[in-house]
Amino acid sequence: MSKDPSISPEPTIDVVIPVLNEEQSIAKVIAAVPKGVRRIVVADNGSSDRSAEYARQAGAEVVREAQRGYGAACLRALAYIAHDPPAIVVFLDGDYSDYPEELTKVVAPILEQQA
Repeated sequence: MSKDPSISPEPTIDVVIPVLNEEQSIAKVIAAVPKGVRRIVVADNGSSDRSAEYARQAGAEVVREAQRGYGAACLRALAYIAHDPPAIVVFLDGDYSDYPEELTKVVAPILEQQA
């Protein structure tokens, strides 16, 4: 089977992490994201702690969304990356309830054109 030439052998992957007062975990979440991700965008949803500061220090790009809600924060991050969209967007929670190190397992079916 020949590969589709329009599909890059290494599609771009961006990670979106909506946060609200997650300074205790956000740097750990960012550090656990596997290599090869193009960018990590943290959408701060009105944190009163240092979540945004810690995210920047850990290497993430940070955007703010004043309207409360997980969906609003996710949409703000998507609007931010729309100028240079990735092939794949992965959403992670900032409290480490998701396991960033499993990102490769999550995107594998997409990369293998099985999903």
